[in-house]
Amino acid sequence: MGKVAVIHFSDCFFPRINGVTVAINTISNALKEHQVYNIIVSPSYEGNNDLKFEDFYGIDLIRIPSKTFIFNREDRFMLFSSNQQLFNTIKNRIKNYSVVVFLFHNIMNSYFIGYNVMKLLQADEFKGQILKIYYYHTFWEHYLHYLPLPKFISGNFLKLLEKQILRKMDYIMVANDYVKSVVNEKMGSDVKIVVNPLPINPVFFRDRDPNLTNLPDRKYFVYVGRMGKEKNLYFLLDIFKELLSFDNDFYLYLIGDGPEKQNLISYSKYNGISERTLFLGYMTQNEIIELYKYSQGVIFTSKTETLGLVILEAMSSGGIVFTLNVPPFNSVINNLNDGVLINYEDRRYFAKKIIEIISDRDLSERIRKNAINRSQNFHPSAFAHNFLSVIR
Repeated sequence: MGKVAVIHFSDCFFPRINGVTVAINTISNALKEHQVYNIIVSPSYEGNNDLKFEDFYGIDLIRIPSKTFIFNREDRFMLFSSNQQLFNTIKNRIKNYSVVVFLFHNIMNSYFIGYNVMKLLQADEFKGQILKIYYYHTFWEHYLHYLPLPKFISGNFLKLLEKQILRKMDYIMVANDYVKSVVNEKMGSDVKIVVNPLPINPVFFRDRDPNLTNLPDRKYFVYVGRMGKEKNLYFLLDIFKELLSFDNDFYLYLIGDGPEKQNLISYSKYNGISERTLFLGYMTQNEIIELYKYSQGVIFTSKTETLGLVILEAMSSGGIVFTLNVPPFNSVINNLNDGVLINYEDRRYFAKKIIEIISDRDLSERIRKNAINRSQNFHPSAFAHNFLSVIR
């Protein structure tokens, strides 16, 4: 097949932390381990006016000048002013590669910037093969509440935009059959969809850090992830209030950040659970691994995921994952074998199921062990092999 280069285009990357950022980092490193050259093109978060080049732990990273996204100040709006310079930079880096994959991770500005670079490369009569792949990370319709527009306007525009973009792809990659079915329903049969589950960061497969000794000596549950309306976190706090009615020694650790954080803090105070509800912000992955491992359980109440890397990371750490019995979780978790699926979105019912499981020590230990085994299916090497088999 010859030398392969993959150029990732995304509207977010570190220091912005979310599922897409983590996925791009893990994907690029998985491919790097298989002699694939990676370039990540993402926004600048420092206000520079020119392209900025970084070595991100052995991965080439190109930062595009950007402005703060006015509807969500965590995110950036990438500018189009450096397209020719970006093309020249990428062209010089990939001129000796026989296969170049343009891997799009969003449908916003990064897509249009990347697609323009691809057209310039084709017009320059690049001799190698060029492939266009979109990884379907996000059901964008669940994020329309961040736009101050009537949903029928933003929703119809989103449908049109998504179809126009996806129809131009050689392949659409998805995490599981559930996402494949949703995309098929949106697009019909005129797109090529490949199931290739996102990989877990290899740190979750390594030996644990023996120096981490500052672990809580208390009974606690964990949530890790973005704090946005789409994550259904008010329901999570309702569940925790019910758990305290069974045992008032429990704590809830919420790790991460997001636009809904202050409202969630206020909600916990209103419900009288703030002393047991700890918002810890961002933590290192090594710290999170240990929190998963020694928790009573990991509670994830979102209904808008395409995969939910957090639940896989929790499983690989030996945590007991509790989620609603909804896609895609019910295609990842084997109920009462390697995790727990809750059938009803009822806070009392959900809490009672948690108490029932953690009170059965034999069942709990079996779930923990099976969860670790199940997570092996999401090792980075599996993703890389599947990816390379598609482009050959």
